[in-house]
Amino acid sequence: MPENAAWRVKNIHFVTLHVVGTNNGRHWVTGDPVEVAAREAQKRDAANIEWLTEQFMKARQQGADSLVIAMHADPTDVKVGRQGVPCTGVSTDAQLACDGFVEIRKTIQREAKQFKKPVLIIHGDTPPFTLDQSFAGDTAPNLWRLNAGGDVGSDDGVPFGLNDVTLVRIKPSASNPFEAEGLLTQKRPTAD
Repeated sequence: MPENAAWRVKNIHFVTLHVVGTNNGRHWVTGDPVEVAAREAQKRDAANIEWLTEQFMKARQQGADSLVIAMHADPTDVKVGRQGVPCTGVSTDAQLACDGFVEIRKTIQREAKQFKKPVLIIHGDTPPFTLDQSFAGDTAPNLWRLNAGGDVGSDDGVPFGLNDVTLVRIKPSASNPFEAEGLLTQKRPTAD
């Protein structure tokens, strides 16, 4: 995918993934031609998983101290489909009843566990501004999730991020390797 990129800064491997919101683009798979749109979503998912697997392998081979993944969608937010039910086929009903993020979540969790060093997934698409380890639990204890500022809504009714950006500090050898705050507001994320 042309949206997927990778680079390194100070032995930290950065990766972008083309993962979109609203059930990974499947909720809006309607109208003419439904089957073409569904096939495109399947191809995008396959390309993302291949890219991500390849990037984790490169990070391991090159001895990266940490890996950071950035994407648009919140892969933990399953409101449209049924959580844990993978998307297969091209039927509109099947696509709407599935969890469009299940395969990308499994890939991130598996690869983070194998990487054994700090991994941060950064996404937007949902409030609140959060930095925690709830994404994988005990499955990959080296995996953190940052729901970055800049999206609609917040706990106090003031949209964080509309006039701010999220500054991320990465210290791979620290017990808490990732910190985040609003660059202008100095607001810190909550921990779920």
